[in-house]
Amino acid sequence: MILPIVRKEARELLRSDMVAGSVAIAGVLLVLAAIEGTGTLRAQAVERRAASEVHRERWLERDAVNAHVAAHAGTTLYRPPSPLSAVDPGLDRYLGISVFLEAHRINPFQEVRAAEGVPAQRLGVLSVAFVLQVVVPLLVVLLTFGAFAREREVGVLRLALSQGASPGRLALGKLLALSAVLLLAVAPGATTVLLLLPQAIVGPGGAVGSRSDLLVRAGAMALVYVGYLLVFLLLGLAVSARSRSSARALTLLLGLWFFQCLAIPRLVVQTVQEVRPTPSGYGLRAAIDRDQRASTDYFDLLEQGAERLTTTYGVSTAEELPVNLRGYALMEGEREATEVMRHHYGRLHAGFEAQQALYRLAGVVSPTVPVQLLSMALAGSDLSTFLEFDRQAEEYRTLLVGVMNDHDMYELPSGTSGFAVPQDELYARVPEFAYAAPRWPDALRDERGSLMLLLGWVGGTLLVAGWSVRSLGRSP
Repeated sequence: MILPIVRKEARELLRSDMVAGSVAIAGVLLVLAAIEGTGTLRAQAVERRAASEVHRERWLERDAVNAHVAAHAGTTLYRPPSPLSAVDPGLDRYLGISVFLEAHRINPFQEVRAAEGVPAQRLGVLSVAFVLQVVVPLLVVLLTFGAFAREREVGVLRLALSQGASPGRLALGKLLALSAVLLLAVAPGATTVLLLLPQAIVGPGGAVGSRSDLLVRAGAMALVYVGYLLVFLLLGLAVSARSRSSARALTLLLGLWFFQCLAIPRLVVQTVQEVRPTPSGYGLRAAIDRDQRASTDYFDLLEQGAERLTTTYGVSTAEELPVNLRGYALMEGEREATEVMRHHYGRLHAGFEAQQALYRLAGVVSPTVPVQLLSMALAGSDLSTFLEFDRQAEEYRTLLVGVMNDHDMYELPSGTSGFAVPQDELYARVPEFAYAAPRWPDALRDERGSLMLLLGWVGGTLLVAGWSVRSLGRSP
């Protein structure tokens, strides 16, 4: 019977002062991280929503000399925080939260808390994800190193096997007992998140579009961490089963924990930055300015426009045109400037994605890497979600500038400037920005490679643990 083994193992684990203390510490850390994460999320949601409303009001009430000046005065968009960033803040602090939109220029995001954004650089941030990815695996090491090794040292293992106990049943009972003890450590943090997570930021315009999407993301994230911790449980049992002493098992497991959870992610970050560097903000701006200087200037656009439009509309002079030549030149100048900027920013974003792809490869030697990427993707705090917001923000900038330029070209009399319609009516033609959040299938599709790596780790450690446990029957 498995149940007596589970009860015996759980009772012995909880009687240990070291185990009880470690479980309590992990539980307290998870609760503190959950309180900090949900508190930060609430503050971010309120601040960004209020700032978005203020900037919308400023746009509608703006007074400008003409429509194109209004397009240069622009507006600011704020990226909504994801509800699950309370669990995993991911890259939020590294990628900025607001972007200023204006004519002829794509601006970088502002309010960036750190200069770089590769996943492992957030290892020092206390969050629920950090505790689950780094601290709880250390707890697993403390729970599992003596599972078989200590019983071998005192002779209990030999006695149990000689009396006909099945190595597989012993291992399964220990695994279930260890899982129950881990649940005691994780449950307080999970409960805290559920109680404090603000639901008001879910819906249209939010980082998660619906409650059902949020539930699926949360459930998938829970399964990811179950698989991750199962990897360490199986590794711990396998090492303990093959070790002749508990000291040797502890040393080996601590080494595996250090390299897989801390050293490998950090080393890969440095390697990725050297192998696939991305331009600095100054270098990017200089390259854009250089290419824009090579574009057609305003007066040449006026001249070209006069020739093209008089032919198109069949008139002799620019004064006879039914459209505004100045508006045409502004529209064409915006089109050329946008092409240059999108080209350079596209290369920058491709570089970020290439860095992440290289980082993902480290998941072959560390299960922490795919779990980091999956956790951030499901939380909506990853690079892909940021780039999707950036894409929608750029589309909105194009819309805003297009409305202003269309007014200048098609509604102003030829050769004039100013407003053909009341300013407030013109500004209201630009709709309020409505962010369409990616859905959970998008997150899993973007990180399907990480998902396969995690499943490979679960399957691989299961095979290794099975082989190690079977060896107990041959050489106890």
